[in-house]
Amino acid sequence: MKVWFGDLTMFSLFIGRRAVSVRRSWVLLFVLGCLFAGPVQAALGPLANLPSVVESVDESYRRLLSEAPVLRSFEDAAPVFRTMLYLEAVLGKNGRMSERAHAPAAKKGIPLHRYLLWHDDLLGLLSEAGSSGKTILSGSDAVRTYAAVLVAAEAFELPPELLLCLFLQESRLRSQAVSPTGAEGVGQLTKIGIHQVEQLLERSDARSDRLFRYEEKLRDLYSDPGNRILFHAIFPDFRIPRIERINGAERSGVSEQLLRRVFLLLSHDAPDLLADRVKLRQLCQRLRQGKSIAPRYGKVVKAYRIAAEETYGQRTGYTFNPETNVAYSALLFRYYVRYPWKVGERRLKLPRPVRRGLAVLAYNQGPGTVLRILGRLSSGNLQGLETVRPREWLDLFSQQILPELMSRGSGPRSTQLYLHFKAVMECAAASGDNAGA
Repeated sequence: MKVWFGDLTMFSLFIGRRAVSVRRSWVLLFVLGCLFAGPVQAALGPLANLPSVVESVDESYRRLLSEAPVLRSFEDAAPVFRTMLYLEAVLGKNGRMSERAHAPAAKKGIPLHRYLLWHDDLLGLLSEAGSSGKTILSGSDAVRTYAAVLVAAEAFELPPELLLCLFLQESRLRSQAVSPTGAEGVGQLTKIGIHQVEQLLERSDARSDRLFRYEEKLRDLYSDPGNRILFHAIFPDFRIPRIERINGAERSGVSEQLLRRVFLLLSHDAPDLLADRVKLRQLCQRLRQGKSIAPRYGKVVKAYRIAAEETYGQRTGYTFNPETNVAYSALLFRYYVRYPWKVGERRLKLPRPVRRGLAVLAYNQGPGTVLRILGRLSSGNLQGLETVRPREWLDLFSQQILPELMSRGSGPRSTQLYLHFKAVMECAAASGDNAGA
């Protein structure tokens, strides 16, 4: 009996401990639920909202198709424009910048993607295959550049449509574009331009702060779980970039790492091409310089593009990285917008549209060219610059500035500069409003 009573006592104690243990488990589960309810809901929320968000984007795209029927002929461009519509919803409201709307077009709610439709050839680049078998303009490049422009316009206080139109004219948004003079990437950065931006960043903490805000907003955009889910739902082939601190803009050369990746890709697709590695290196160097190679080397072009994207395109700090290139290009363009233009000792008091127009010229040819243009103008023309209204700016340039330059023997170059300037400014005003206002 004594034994039985002892056993009963131990059994009661065991039941008590289990009860306490169960109670503690429920308390622990309750605490954990409170702690993780927010993150779990945040992670699962996008999945619950996914159908409605995608339907909303599709509805916006259907409206765009009705307004721009030309898009129906370019089915490959559909995911690109659908993603851009989503970006406009994420980064702004109805096409407006989320905090500031610096351009009249943005203030009136004109979506930025409309400016892309002004460039008919852009749709072709998104759909037509090049020698590598891939489209000339990567859809991921177009989307990443578009997002970077939206963020840069806010961070650096620039008109988004003018910045986008500048990049359209410079590179057609191609991240690996290389000019005959060696300018690289979306904004066609040069060695001189990169050095100038680095000096600007060293001189001013305010510029560095703007760059930091730009990086931070892009990082938030691409690291948000909901955005990542929706990006892949809308544009399955979109390659989400890794946003890190931009500590420079290194020119993207033909490195040993890139060559090893090219060789590895060709070992699977075209092993016969590996027999002459010196020739392969030369072909990659030609591609790096923006030169074409014989059609029979189409697989080399494809391997080079993949390797360059993996080596340079996905990592910040290189000119072939769209986010890095847009940041440095926007900083340089902002510097020219605020440049203290002078003729002799006289500092010109220029209205905003004229300063932006001169910034387009300076970005393409350097401030020295703009100063020479201003120095050659008569006092009457200078006074016209200081009082010109936005819609008269292009006419003033074409009717007075260009003839003045042509008469002084710089015809072909002046014509090319004018056509570049005209294309950018007319693109920015394609909505019927003047983006330079």
